[in-house]
Amino acid sequence: MKPIVRAMAQLSAAVLMLAASLPIVAADACAPSLPSGATELLASAYPDYRVLQLADLNADDQAIWRNAYHDACPGVVKGAFTGKKGSYAVLLVPARSDDGETRAVLLQPKEGGGLTQKQIFTEHRVGNLPVIRRSDPGIYEDPAKRLRVTVPNDVILVEHLESKVTAIAFVKGELQLLTIAE
Repeated sequence: MKPIVRAMAQLSAAVLMLAASLPIVAADACAPSLPSGATELLASAYPDYRVLQLADLNADDQAIWRNAYHDACPGVVKGAFTGKKGSYAVLLVPARSDDGETRAVLLQPKEGGGLTQKQIFTEHRVGNLPVIRRSDPGIYEDPAKRLRVTVPNDVILVEHLESKVTAIAFVKGELQLLTIAE
């Protein structure tokens, strides 16, 4: 092997070893795997919004999210939020600016196919962006409202990491918003 070819091969091997040791953070690593038609439905209903991605979070929140939830998307969760399996909750952020509202939207399958969408939460942008997570059925308490609710289905959490957490729950068909942490 000629010296220049050998040097190139060694350099390529070194670059590959270095790349393999770095965490993988690709722009598409958080691309949500929503059901067919969901992206189009959201784009039509919320043309100035897009799904929250890991890169939208500040550096500290990205590190917290990666450490706790690895490759999960901070803008999409799947669950049985109203008792129906195959529902998704999506966190939308303004597509063009740092201000505006953050919106949580529930996507549910229709009986004949397709999806329905319903906005279930809105928050004016203050400080860091929240993330969205799924939590198990159980008892949820809002101390400020002195309200304690037993939720039979999965619960949607809109969480400002290490800060405020809002539980979005459906109980007997009624939407409940509970601030479970400040």
